[in-house]
Amino acid sequence: MVALAIFKELSKGHEVFIDQVISIGKNWGQVIEKQLHSSNFLICLVSEESIKSEMVVEEIATAYRLSKQRKKNMILPVRLNYTKELKYPLSAYLNSIIGISGRAKMIPKI
Repeated sequence: MVALAIFKELSKGHEVFIDQVISIGKNWGQVIEKQLHSSNFLICLVSEESIKSEMVVEEIATAYRLSKQRKKNMILPVRLNYTKELKYPLSAYLNSIIGISGRAKMIPKI
């Protein structure tokens, strides 16, 4: 729900990709990889569920590597009702962006 709300709002003035629009039969991983390479930013929603996803972790890892290559941050983490410390490898990718403690203010419900 939150991802779709962000997608809809940002789509009003920007070219935005969300994995929910990938056509049936496409190689999901390849499509996301291509999109990450052509993107300026990755908005990653950090929640109890998302941090358990291997695909989410890999997408963040790819964005982290691209950020290093481009010498500019492209990861915009948004915490969704999640205040715990991040564990490795996410802590390595996100703590310097979120802050030393890996905590950020909660955002209001959309």
